[in-house]
Amino acid sequence: MENAGFDFDENKTHNIGSGSNLTNGSASMYSYKEDNTYIAFFGRFMYNYEERYLLSASLRRDGSSRFGKNNKWGWFPAVSVGWRIHKEAFLSDVKWLDELKLRMGYGVTGNQDFPNYKSLLMMSTAGKFYYNGQWINTYQPASNANPDLKWEKKGEFNVGLDMAVLKNRLSLTVDYYKRTTSHLLYNYTVPTPPYVYNTLFTNVGEVTNTGIEATVSATPVTLRNFQWNTSLNVSHNKNKLSKFTNEEFSNGVYKVGWSTSGACYTQRLMEGESLGTFYGPVWLGTDTDGRDVLLGQGADGSVPEDDWVKIGSAYPDVVLGWSNSLQYKKFDLSFSLRASIGGDVLNNYAMEYENLSSIGLRNISSNWLSQTHYTSTTYKYSSKYVENASYLKMDYLTLGYTWDFKKGLVSKLRMNLTAQNVFCLTNYSGVDPEVALLGLEPGMESMGYYPRTTTFTLGVHVTF
Repeated sequence: MENAGFDFDENKTHNIGSGSNLTNGSASMYSYKEDNTYIAFFGRFMYNYEERYLLSASLRRDGSSRFGKNNKWGWFPAVSVGWRIHKEAFLSDVKWLDELKLRMGYGVTGNQDFPNYKSLLMMSTAGKFYYNGQWINTYQPASNANPDLKWEKKGEFNVGLDMAVLKNRLSLTVDYYKRTTSHLLYNYTVPTPPYVYNTLFTNVGEVTNTGIEATVSATPVTLRNFQWNTSLNVSHNKNKLSKFTNEEFSNGVYKVGWSTSGACYTQRLMEGESLGTFYGPVWLGTDTDGRDVLLGQGADGSVPEDDWVKIGSAYPDVVLGWSNSLQYKKFDLSFSLRASIGGDVLNNYAMEYENLSSIGLRNISSNWLSQTHYTSTTYKYSSKYVENASYLKMDYLTLGYTWDFKKGLVSKLRMNLTAQNVFCLTNYSGVDPEVALLGLEPGMESMGYYPRTTTFTLGVHVTF
């Protein structure tokens, strides 16, 4: 229940009916309830022969009420094998080798992480009409029924190598993977009729991700009063939309990535292309009157969508991470750096706030003050707003000191100061270059995004 217009606040919610909004018809009352059922059966088989040859196999049978009546259940198998090569007799005399393991596996997982009732025809109120002396509710469809809605499945094949040498002071892990996500879940626009509602939540296609990941961990320095541990990881991923599985996509192209600021779709789903591929006009700069100049523009300054070209991709070329832990006598210091190289982000904030179209109605971004050459009161979506999103971030920094006590109630006391989200180095002019890369519309900066905050924490750990 909601009400407003109270004479005083002391009653709070104990007399919510005393507000004036109830008498003038602007108060509200509502309720909501939903449920779902999930059930799973699974079994696992493991085999270990002389700590050298390893086998693991599992099988799941999962059911969810969220799917259509024809596809509520799914099978999800997994199998993996491992070979501890360093346990073989021909390596028994190699003292500097601590571990050498080759592994391979394949598994399938299911996704049912979406709201309830997406497979059902739902109804909602559509207003009232006056009949025979009273107001009567009307109802309209709020979703389309989809009895064939099925599990989104991800099948992943992985080959990896683990190696450790020099009494585990240096280790290496390398993985090659290929992930195929089939029956992708997506809510896309459909015509009415034949549909009763303008969007349909269904399975739309298949995406493959192929990549390699490598992690090197080491203890470069070990002295009496000083030790340094470090870890570096590098990953590269290639994404491709393999195919569409719906007749609606028979033309091979579907527009996604709607930008409210640009009032257009900024990405296209195309077979053989990567997700998160931006299409649009190429921005050449501004003319002498301070207006945008686009490649191939017409007399009105616009470029037909059929002439739009590829102007960016959301996925980075390389992702790096570097973690360190150092200890000197009673002091300890640890920090983590993370970098993303390549990849583009649609800067919706720039389109919305770095122009004069809304001056006098809301705030204008301070970035506009440095664009003295740009004086136009209108703006158009173009490559000007698709920016490189490379960045270097320090995720955390911790400094601590430990006291040891030989007598008394307290045996150890440690104090530490931790800073999280310490800094971000980037040429991206928006709020944050790190945006979501999930789903079918990655690389879109949300207008409702709440910026990441820098947090400082002082901690005390006492051991008795």
